[in-house]
Amino acid sequence: MPALRLCGELGCHPPATGCTSASYDQALIAADAPAHTYRDAEHCDGKWLVLDFSWRTGPVCGDTTATPSGCTSRLGDRWFFRAKPAGWAPITSSATGGCAAVRRAEPAFPTALCAGLAPLSPSLHPSYPPASPTSG
Repeated sequence: MPALRLCGELGCHPPATGCTSASYDQALIAADAPAHTYRDAEHCDGKWLVLDFSWRTGPVCGDTTATPSGCTSRLGDRWFFRAKPAGWAPITSSATGGCAAVRRAEPAFPTALCAGLAPLSPSLHPSYPPASPTSG
């Protein structure tokens, strides 16, 4: 009788870490990306990865009374990863362009993968000021 074993989210034979769609799915899981996430851009050299992704927000897609529609309302993020034997390991996330954020966290991250990155659109990655104190 075969022995039973517990397999992970990616099955019993997860994809090798690399520049493939299956490997990018593993990176999304490692970054704890929301369900139904879409990969928007990948920059990969096999050892390092930049992954931009977005997910739908708001009302259900197809609700014609909602403004904005759930089909167009999105949020997004950008994550940087290093290849490890067990898969892509998150380094940091940042909505800024260029390399400054990732190079602060990991100075060895190659500039070839991040130098040309534009900042994420404010509509994808909004920033909210802290709540102001209320007078009581």
